[in-house]
Amino acid sequence: MSADESAHPTPPPVARTAALMHRGLGLVFLVAAVSYWTQFPGLVGTRGLMPHDALMRQAHAFPGVGFFDFPTLGWFVTGNGWMHVQCALATLGALGMLAGIVPAVSAFVAWFFYLSLVHLGQTFFGYQWDALLLEAGFLAIFLAPPVLRWRLRSATAAPSRLIFILVRWLLFRLMFASGLAKLVGGDVTWRNLTALTYHFQTQPIPNAVAWYAHQLPESVLRFMTGTALALELVPPLMLFAPRAWRAGAGIALIALQFGIAFSGNFAYFNLLSVVLCLSAFDDRHLARLPIVGRRWFAVHAESTPPPVGRAWPRWVIVPLAALILVTSTHEVMRRFGLLPRQGVPGIRTVVDATQGFNLVNNYALFVAMTTSRPEIEFEASRDGETWRPYRFKYKPDVVNKRPRQIAPFQPRLDWQLWFTAMRPCDRRSLAWRLSERLLAAEPSVLRLLDEAPFGDEPPAMVRSTLYEYRFTTSEERRETGDWWVRDGKGSYCPTMGEAAAPGARGDSTP
Repeated sequence: MSADESAHPTPPPVARTAALMHRGLGLVFLVAAVSYWTQFPGLVGTRGLMPHDALMRQAHAFPGVGFFDFPTLGWFVTGNGWMHVQCALATLGALGMLAGIVPAVSAFVAWFFYLSLVHLGQTFFGYQWDALLLEAGFLAIFLAPPVLRWRLRSATAAPSRLIFILVRWLLFRLMFASGLAKLVGGDVTWRNLTALTYHFQTQPIPNAVAWYAHQLPESVLRFMTGTALALELVPPLMLFAPRAWRAGAGIALIALQFGIAFSGNFAYFNLLSVVLCLSAFDDRHLARLPIVGRRWFAVHAESTPPPVGRAWPRWVIVPLAALILVTSTHEVMRRFGLLPRQGVPGIRTVVDATQGFNLVNNYALFVAMTTSRPEIEFEASRDGETWRPYRFKYKPDVVNKRPRQIAPFQPRLDWQLWFTAMRPCDRRSLAWRLSERLLAAEPSVLRLLDEAPFGDEPPAMVRSTLYEYRFTTSEERRETGDWWVRDGKGSYCPTMGEAAAPGARGDSTP
């Protein structure tokens, strides 16, 4: 036991830490909801790339499938107007969390409507950080005490320590499982410590810092790879140690997230992870922060302040915590082969029944390192002779375009095309759907792009070509000023349009 723990035998208060964490989750929900709001018409709007109303028509056609299998309000109402309402309500819930106004209700509103939106978002919103936000957001409902106002500066309303610990358990599962999966997943680049020699130039949306990091000597990049693995595997084991060790683990994991965020664009993942890292601390830790610590997190050194307001009753918290702890442990053990693939029958039934609500998820971030960077370029023509390219806002296309820092915003189309380029084109692929929408000059889709060759006017033909991209070397950049070098790999999807060869035009059905 540390000297500090000997001096304070009662558990250190966590009311203000929990209030800060709750507001942090509100900020992440705000970023996620507003980002969804600005992009959904072109992605999953009624005239978008993957219309949500078409998805729900298919869902209604499956007998025996309902809301609890696929929890979204799309079962009851569809249409762009209702999508705007859901985005607005998710945003309102996030703002309520930020302001500490009826925090438990605000967290429920943010979580519930974002859950509905994620299911309607299909492949565009199927990332691990979307699942992570939903899992953390559900815990946030019970992390906040059921009070009308939860003030950060004077927070003494006692949150449930059991839920607080479950947030720490979520952080442990996120980091340790991701590190362990890298070692046992069979990817040779992690085992031989060469992963970062590829990562900076092959990540979905690099920033300018990634170019400079890619130029580092291979020995430095190998060292950085080993350090990243160590930070994912060792500090999480300290999250349930005495408080001084926990604080050290929290600092190490926050440093890892800052390093990832500094050298890439991973949407709101790093911000969300930092918020979860707050669970490693308590109010006395935060009171030691320079400048803001004494003002915002000062606590009585000799005792825990008396709680204001009622905490969630134990008959709610204890069964909920048992459900999450048992099912999440079951899934981790099954993920790493410590249980049969089918799992324990009774527990697996519970997991399957709650799967759609993202109460428990498996995490394995950056496990398979890509070693090359294919990119798809889309071009339009009016005569079949002269072809002009479409330009995207964020993904690499023009070789002299400086990579931008855009996180925590995630351009979902640009991101998804990174995955699409690694697979062949067919009628179900995103590239095929995008080509059709470009041929029709669909306004909601064009708004996701930076530049269309003919503005709002439809072209006669659209084609797509595959290129291999890599960062320039320092010498190449000094000579040309370019950030990228690219080599053509041939056509990708068939040319579409009235003037194309017979049978080349795609089916326009979503």
